[in-house]
Amino acid sequence: MKIIKTIVLVVLFLMLLWLAMQNTNEVTFSMADTIRIPAPLIVFLFGFFALGLLVGVAILLPKNWGLRWDVRKLRKESEQQKALLAQHGVTTEPVVDVPLVM
Repeated sequence: MKIIKTIVLVVLFLMLLWLAMQNTNEVTFSMADTIRIPAPLIVFLFGFFALGLLVGVAILLPKNWGLRWDVRKLRKESEQQKALLAQHGVTTEPVVDVPLVM
């Protein structure tokens, strides 16, 4: 599995390197006719790609934090329920071990 991951990363790196070498033309980025930034096209391509990644992460972070909080709360509830069951002598292990038949 590590070899496949390494091969994929090397191929991705080579593709990005090829893209960078093909897009070295000078372009001018203009905003509101006051700001003009001349740079190679690849700089803008990678810059906007990175900006898109940052925006995507910023949008998904609150959802991720909320889900982690829910998991933590559910684990705590589960532990409390197990402790309560243990106090009353109820086991959480299955009574009968049923083999799985396929």
